[in-house]
Amino acid sequence: MAISFVNTASKVQDLLQELVLLPSPDVNLFLDVEGTNLCRFGSVSIFTLHERRSGNTHLVDITTLGKDAFTVAAGYENSAQTLTSILENPDIIKVFFGVRNDSNALFHLYGSRFAGVHDLQLMELATRDFSKRVLCGLAKCVEYDAGLGYTNLLTWKRIKAAGVKLFNSSTEESHAVFDKRSLPDALKAYCAQDVTYMLMLYRAYCSKLCDIW
Repeated sequence: MAISFVNTASKVQDLLQELVLLPSPDVNLFLDVEGTNLCRFGSVSIFTLHERRSGNTHLVDITTLGKDAFTVAAGYENSAQTLTSILENPDIIKVFFGVRNDSNALFHLYGSRFAGVHDLQLMELATRDFSKRVLCGLAKCVEYDAGLGYTNLLTWKRIKAAGVKLFNSSTEESHAVFDKRSLPDALKAYCAQDVTYMLMLYRAYCSKLCDIW
């Protein structure tokens, strides 16, 4: 699993040049956000992006870059493409898990209006054949729906546990650990694996969605 840490404007440009995202029906982007109290009153620390075609995962350092992460343009062939323009393009499908807090934070803190989003948490709810009263978390969906197999599932749990060990997930303030630099390797792996397995979930839920959805 290739992971890059994007913490300069030039690295943002490199990322955008790698994407070269022309609108298409292909689903190539799987995204997640880490921060403290993710909403209009909180802060964003890491914006994680997995690109299906290359298999690369990028951790964009919002703590260091701030708004530049979303406004720096690609710069190739006079391209004005930015991370914000990708998020706002309805023809580029972006996959999140539980997008509400991520969208709330990025809109109010950085002015990004999401469009073209598929939410895995709602897709799971739509395909569920038992009670729909409670939403499932990502870890449960990966364990039961991603089809990882025994060995890969153990690896998933080990990386998850190593990341969680660095913060107490029961308190919002504990997520400030994502603002420390340099970011520990255990947290990099924690952020990266949350998006790398989303493709498996997406395929699983798409295969079960009925036409009405």
